[in-house]
Amino acid sequence: MTGKTVVPEEAVEAAARAQYEARYGDGRWPFCPFPDIWRDSARKGLEAAAPFIAAKAWDEGYNAGKRVMVELMSPTHSATEKPNPYRAAARGEG
Repeated sequence: MTGKTVVPEEAVEAAARAQYEARYGDGRWPFCPFPDIWRDSARKGLEAAAPFIAAKAWDEGYNAGKRVMVELMSPTHSATEKPNPYRAAARGEG
């Protein structure tokens, strides 16, 4: 796969806030000086890490899919949908 990695702005903002808080821990993020510098730094880090995170997610999804196929073929299978835990965590729900 080629091309520039597109990182969602929500992820950039969350990473920038986390970096700022880790450095200063003063709870002043919305009023910090030069917030775009923090966002640029966070974006670069996330863009560098994204291919590794995506590869791990793909591996986990592929392997989970193989397990589900085995379950679906089982005569004792009961259909249930599971919510995406990553979406809940991204919204701060888990």
